[in-house]
Amino acid sequence: MVKLVPIKQGPLKTLKDSASYAIGLSIGGFCKQYGFVNPNKQLIGQSFSDVKNDQPFLLNETACNDIVNKLLLQDRAVHSPVAGSHADSSTGTINRVDSVSYAIGLNHAVFFKQQGITGLDTSFIIKAVKDILASQPTQFNDDVANKVMNKLIILMQEEKAKPVIDAGRVFLANNKKKPGVKVTKTGLQYEIIRQGKGIRPAKTDTFVCHYRGTLLDGTEFDASYNRNQPLVMGVSQVIRGWTEGLQLMPVGSKYKFYIPYELGYGPFDNPPIPGGSVLIFDLELLNVKKAKLAPKAITSGKPVKK
Repeated sequence: MVKLVPIKQGPLKTLKDSASYAIGLSIGGFCKQYGFVNPNKQLIGQSFSDVKNDQPFLLNETACNDIVNKLLLQDRAVHSPVAGSHADSSTGTINRVDSVSYAIGLNHAVFFKQQGITGLDTSFIIKAVKDILASQPTQFNDDVANKVMNKLIILMQEEKAKPVIDAGRVFLANNKKKPGVKVTKTGLQYEIIRQGKGIRPAKTDTFVCHYRGTLLDGTEFDASYNRNQPLVMGVSQVIRGWTEGLQLMPVGSKYKFYIPYELGYGPFDNPPIPGGSVLIFDLELLNVKKAKLAPKAITSGKPVKK
């Protein structure tokens, strides 16, 4: 996407407004990248309205995908008119600009609807397309646009997973009151089943452990014990709840962890784990492989050969 220039103030009031504008930036950048610099912006907006309101499309999805694919391939056939219901009365065709504009918009609109992103404001989509193609200052830059979209997707997933998340919060609220359950600042809960006497792993180390993972209803979703093969992995290469919890454990320990969804797989489904799930792990730390430190240069007063 083209480089954007951030400005401090603008008309965007809600996350949906910002997401609409961010999507418009993406569409405008796409058009500019492929040399389609004067699209029919109203038809781009109409495509989003048609998807939002479940209205008949001016062109079917197959035709739109074909147009976009040809544009990506820089195929000259994309310049040809496309037959359809939104037609010039004299020719029976949509002109090239209108057909490509609608196709690009519909391609994006359908994709975002499939991701569960609905209720977008077409006026902000159109404004962002205009800003990009006119090389005007934009409401925010690429980095902010990506953060806006990620935040919206996470919030929508959390809404979808709300029953699971709510059940998990009730469980954790009651569980932390039980004797022997400890709680860290991040919300990780754990019980010490057996305290070992070995070293504790650091974030840069590799651990060797056996484990069993279950959901709140007791469903087992994974267990190294069943494979008779312990897990060997870097402490920083696992979910946040494990990375934090492992560093509490001396080798030889066995702990039980209760991991909030924020420290696990988040609000997203990770089959067979539903999004928003609290994860319960019985974890036995068998060994730690310390990270090898880079050799230090000898400071003898002489230059070190590189």
